[in-house]
Amino acid sequence: MRISEITETAGVGLVVPGVNMPHGMHPDEIARQAAKFGNKVSKDGVPPIAKTNGTDSLQEKKKKPKPTKPDLWGRAKSAARQKFEVYPSAYANAWAAKWYKKRGGGWRMG
Repeated sequence: MRISEITETAGVGLVVPGVNMPHGMHPDEIARQAAKFGNKVSKDGVPPIAKTNGTDSLQEKKKKPKPTKPDLWGRAKSAARQKFEVYPSAYANAWAAKWYKKRGGGWRMG
């Protein structure tokens, strides 16, 4: 479950003085505990949603390596399929990557 999917209804999870506050708990206890970890909360005790440029930072797509020469990488995979009975496999992919790099291929983060 992502933070953006969490919805609170009817004040669930909020500490209300005199209603659901345990004995000996300070009214600003949520803010104190959040401050220990370097977080901030609003006056209501609700943390702000982390957003960057209008997108949820937790949902950003992780970048993966991409071949600099896609046609050569396709030839490497084709050669690996012919050479090994099982493709994809760790051995076949390692062989294809070695074949690709030996012929001038490279990787970039995309």
